[in-house]
Amino acid sequence: MYPQSADLIRPGIGFEDMMRAAVQRGQFSVPRGEEEAWLEMRMALHRGNATRLWALSGRFNFSLSRRSRP
Repeated sequence: MYPQSADLIRPGIGFEDMMRAAVQRGQFSVPRGEEEAWLEMRMALHRGNATRLWALSGRFNFSLSRRSRP
């Protein structure tokens, strides 16, 4: 689904680390200089469980986040 980040989708990597790398790789349309603000917003959405994001490819993504392990 996200070839730019396929190598990051594995056990043990934190969500924030994965999102940070995805932004650096251009997976999401984030204005230059606003990366940290976008990451803060994305982490807040992640903690709230449901999000909708547009990927740079134009795809719409709905994500439901929840802990998979205690």
